[in-house]
Amino acid sequence: MSFEDILRERLRRWVPATDLDSALDIALSLNSGGIIPTLNHLGERTVQAREVQENVEEYLSLARAGIHRRASFSISIKPSQLGGLIDPSLLKQNVVTLLGGMRESDARLFVDAEDETITDLSWSALRDVVSTEANLVLTVQANHSAAFSRLSEISSLDARARLCRGGYRRPSGRAGFEECVLKALGAFPPSRLVVATNSPRVVRFVFANSGVARPEIETLQGIHSGAEQVARRLGLQLRRYVPYGENWIEYCKRRDPWFVENERRIIRYLHP
Repeated sequence: MSFEDILRERLRRWVPATDLDSALDIALSLNSGGIIPTLNHLGERTVQAREVQENVEEYLSLARAGIHRRASFSISIKPSQLGGLIDPSLLKQNVVTLLGGMRESDARLFVDAEDETITDLSWSALRDVVSTEANLVLTVQANHSAAFSRLSEISSLDARARLCRGGYRRPSGRAGFEECVLKALGAFPPSRLVVATNSPRVVRFVFANSGVARPEIETLQGIHSGAEQVARRLGLQLRRYVPYGENWIEYCKRRDPWFVENERRIIRYLHP
């Protein structure tokens, strides 16, 4: 197998689409299996205003195309993609603009995790918006130093939360994440909580510690199979985080050591 074939196979596992139309094809395919995808156009730590505007336009196009094709999905953005590293007020403005473009659908807008510095810079602006926008969902990383207080704050605003373990610092231990899951289950009605996990054990933990109504489970494209099988058996609503786009190197490096080990070779292949 050639290097090109290996690269394509590994990339397809983590990033199955590189353009908007292909991402919507995947969304429709997942819909047919009862899964709601959460689509993210890859890119992070954006510091150029031009790129921020391009991201806004990409997500607005995605929302419009999804309505046209009758695909059921949500959108996930990184705070820096919409201006969080330039000016928190720009982030707030762009989030409101994007939510406006999603009005005709029932899609939710998830604000995804980035490193703790960006998350903290963006928090006050996002908190202001989530207090008035029912379809905005804020992500809390269990390994964030303020995870418990963030969960409490979102709950006090009657807003929605997505809880994940967190991938921008050394992951917390299993017990730490499950402690956050218990905190979230106690703070949020099931309809306002999404638990992002790829662990069949955590899926069973969520099921065992929630009532008759239960939160959604969101898995990650590439390592979704085990958790999804358990969630289906337990009758839990499934989401799957599906990134797309051409800016995939940094994302894949976090997911798969092969991309770290072969980064120089990948770059030479992409830019001969």
